Order: sequence, then structure tokens, then C-alpha cells
Amino acid sequence: MNEEKVTKRQAIILIILSRLSISISTMPTIDIPPYNQDMWIVVILSAFYSTILVLPLLFLANRFVDYNLIGYMEVIYGKTLGKTLGIAYVLFFSFSSVIAAFNHVDLIGSTILTNSMNGLLIAGLGVTAIYTVSRGLIVRLRAVEIFGPVAISTIIILVILGIKESDFSSLFPILSDSTLSDIHSGALQLSFYSVDILLLAMIVPDLEDKKDINNIFFISIITSKLILVLAVIVTQAMLGLEQSRHTNFPFNLYVRMIKFPNILERIDVVFILTWLITSQARVNGFLYLAVRGLREILNKGLKEKRIVIIMGILFSVITFILTNRYPFNLIRSQLVKIHKPMFLIFIIIIPIITCIVYLFRRRSIDQGQRLLKNKGE
Repeated sequence: MNEEKVTKRQAIILIILSRLSISISTMPTIDIPPYNQDMWIVVILSAFYSTILVLPLLFLANRFVDYNLIGYMEVIYGKTLGKTLGIAYVLFFSFSSVIAAFNHVDLIGSTILTNSMNGLLIAGLGVTAIYTVSRGLIVRLRAVEIFGPVAISTIIILVILGIKESDFSSLFPILSDSTLSDIHSGALQLSFYSVDILLLAMIVPDLEDKKDINNIFFISIITSKLILVLAVIVTQAMLGLEQSRHTNFPFNLYVRMIKFPNILERIDVVFILTWLITSQARVNGFLYLAVRGLREILNKGLKEKRIVIIMGILFSVITFILTNRYPFNLIRSQLVKIHKPMFLIFIIIIPIITCIVYLFRRRSIDQGQRLLKNKGE
């Protein structure tokens, strides 16, 4: 029986959900230059920067379609250095899953479950993540394919519902208070949140059609940016520029201000439930990458479940310590500081150096790959 593969649709929905998890929760877009009514322009321009910055990863993914990111690191650098870089990426995947979990607990704990213990939220999140990751990539993506369109459609509907009550006059005049330098600076900073390319880089060997790599990337980035543009516009129009910037979860506050029939008194619950789908997808996604990367480094098969349990427990414990020992505002500010250098290292610097090394060793690497393919045949 043929092994099931990841479809183009599944990969696109996974990446969009992961991006929206950050975009519509803390909405970092609003708190970067130029800090005014021109943020929607920043979002559009950031799509260009996001593409430019991940070109090395896209090049490597297209060149090594039979390997994921961990695999081709070993092919290009050799076993020792390749595994070392692989471990570094596993740590980054783990870090990303913990950050996603932190945002999850922060939003839920400060909205609909304000009196609950963080430990219960983390336990529920951890158990769900362990179970989902243990079921494998295809099973997880089937769930994403079912619930993803519902979440995306709900967000769009919430945007539409608030249009009549929004005051768009605050968004004019366009570009009156911004410089081109501010616009480009904000777009570049926003692009540093586009780490979801790693989700694609790690599932390339599992794609149904490996020629879809670029299409998956471009469709997902265009779709997620368009949704974010709409969300930013209505949020700023409803809350005003200053309030939207100084609110932890501006889109949630926007949803709460939508006037809706009494049949649904707390429409923000709809948003929270929708966001839970995107948040769980992001947490599960990066935890899966960490587990998959570690399995590959240790040469363990998919049936090895202990790695999932160990990684899941570590993930839950670290998240619990992080959220219970330090104030949320302090954690949030520190994450902003370390996010940029992490992006530079794992999305830009290492991939660029890897491309350079590959180009210098291209003849011997390609020859080795041809020999392996001939032996396999």
C-alpha cells in the first residue's frame, strides 16, 4: 500500500493557521513603526520582505526535495556538523512551541478563564499536543483540513460584522504621518515573525507533489497577509490608533465591541474558540517538528513514542515554569528582544551559509546523491 502524502491544500491551511495564531492574538503588527494608521501598508509590504528573507530556505527545499531541513543539513555539512545544526534547529522548534503555548495561556487566562490555574490550561494543552503529535503528520493534517477552513472563515466573518460600527476616518489621510523609512522598517520587523516557512521545510519529503513547494509558500503568505490587513484595518478603526496599540489582545477587544443580537451575548467566545484552533495548530506544529527532528538525529523510527512523551512533558514543564514564575508582561517584552536574533540565526544566517557551502560542494554532493539514487533503484 502506498504511503499517504501531504496534499497542497493541507500544507497551505497548516501554514495559514500557524501565522494567524500570532497575527490575530497579540497582533504585533500594531506595535511596530510607524505606529499609526498606515499599518495596513506595512503588512502588505512585509509580504515582499518575508519572501526575500526566506529565499535561501526555499532554494534548499526545492533542491533537496527528498530531504527535510534536518536531513539536508547532514548531506551538505557531513554527519557531525549536520547533526549539530540539526540539534540547534530542534531547540529552536521547541522554543517556538513553548512561545506559542505561552501566548495560548496568556490569552485564554486573561479572557474567558480568568480564574483558572495556568497549570490546568498547560496540562490540557500538553496532553492534546502529545496525543496529536503521536498520531502522526497525516492524521494531524486531516484535522487541520477539517477545522482550518472553519477557523479562517469565522475570522473573516468577524471582520465583516464589525465594519458598520467602525470609524474609518481615523485611518486617513494615508501616509501623512509616515516616512518611507518608517514603512520599510516596520515591514522588515514584521517579516521577522514569519518563521512558519520551517513547517514547510520539514514536510517537503511528505508532499504529494513536490513541485508545489513554491505555490504552497506564496498562496499561504498572500492569504494570511490579506486576512491580517483586514483585521488590522477594522481593529484600528473600531478601537482607535492608541487603544489598539496599547491593548494586549486588540482583535479580541474589537470582537467584544461588535454589537450582536442577544442570542449570542458574548461573541468574543466565538473568536476565542476560533483562535484555539489556530493556536493548537501552531503548538502542535512546532512540537511535531522538534519530535521529528530529534527522531531523525537519533535515527529513531515513527513508532518510537518515548520521544513524543519526553518532549511533550518537557514542553509542558518549561511552559508552566515560564508562566508561573514571571509576570506575563515581562515575558512578553523579553520575547520581543530575543525573537529578532533567533530569526536572523535560523531563518537567514544558517540557510545562507548552507547555500554557499552547497554551491562550493555542489559537484560532490550531486554525485553522491546520484549514487544513492542508483543504489536505491
